[in-house]
Amino acid sequence: MSQMTIGAEFEFSLLQGNKRSLPTLSSANPKPATPGEPTRVGISFSPRQDVEEGQTFTVKLPGFSLAGHSIIDNSAELMLLADDYKILGNSSQCSCTGGVVSTPRTLYSVRRTASGSGSCTQTSSSTNNSSNVSVGIPWCACPDCQCSLEGVPATPAAIYNSTGNCTGCDCSATGAPVYPAPEYIASGNCSSCACSADGLSSYNTSQSCACSCTPKPCVCSCSLFRGCSCGCDIAQEFWCGCIQNQSHPSVSRATWSGHEQSLILTVAKGKKLEQDIRHTVWISSRAGLKYPENGIVPLGPDGISPGGHIALNRFKLDWVSAFPTSYQPRLGFIVQFTTDLLWKTNIQVCVFGSLFCRCVYAKIVRCAY
Repeated sequence: MSQMTIGAEFEFSLLQGNKRSLPTLSSANPKPATPGEPTRVGISFSPRQDVEEGQTFTVKLPGFSLAGHSIIDNSAELMLLADDYKILGNSSQCSCTGGVVSTPRTLYSVRRTASGSGSCTQTSSSTNNSSNVSVGIPWCACPDCQCSLEGVPATPAAIYNSTGNCTGCDCSATGAPVYPAPEYIASGNCSSCACSADGLSSYNTSQSCACSCTPKPCVCSCSLFRGCSCGCDIAQEFWCGCIQNQSHPSVSRATWSGHEQSLILTVAKGKKLEQDIRHTVWISSRAGLKYPENGIVPLGPDGISPGGHIALNRFKLDWVSAFPTSYQPRLGFIVQFTTDLLWKTNIQVCVFGSLFCRCVYAKIVRCAY
């Protein structure tokens, strides 16, 4: 038996459930694993040589836990998954890339209510996802009401009618009357009396007379012509999600050794993992492999990202007898080996017959002497 170790990247996460749309374009990454709870385990690596059918590779996962010695395969339900995702959702704009869910914007309808002497009330159900251009809304129903892409209403300023007995009356944005600059009336006992804009009197000083200035009476008032109340109602929501439902095409079985805290994965019959190509194998969270209670996971070469090394296992048998012939057949035999010094877990069995070699994994449940 020989081993070649290569670097690997790990990912421990759970896929998001269905995500509802928000006022903005949104996305959601897979959820981080919870200490002590089952998690998805992603293993990515690029072998430097082809990994042939029946060959195994070992992945150390210290701190992870699963029932003693367990076989993980796709016989009952999908447990060994490809790095492939299917989109779920009620919109063609849903997407799922690498397990990241993206949803479109929520759509909104404009609600309009008008008040005042020159108004009417109408509620609009027109929607779009770029701007709110109202069509067929009468001018008296506040056609200038709008909703932003985020569903925030934009309300136009109220319109007021100003009236008064003087020129220049106006109304503020809140409907308070705004008076023009006062006009002054000059009075006095000489014909040259006049008033400045500030209300100061002037006259011909060569004459013996008196002048005074008094404001011209002015009254202004405001009445509401049209006031608008605008709102945005949800017209359509979307939901999007990701599922992972493709079995891995090349890995058929994984064996968990609780004593060794490692996974031993086997390449399926008739398949191989080609060299210098990135391969990713996912262990489903349904397999029950639990994230470490203390949250500490193996790290890769950068000391930050989850990762480590995997060992590619190779087996070779050197026959001590001559090549068998029809009249001198070789005898079959069994080889057992394990990394467990107590011979309780992770026992591998190779059966060497006259025409075949077969390796299986076994677990001793009872010993008799």
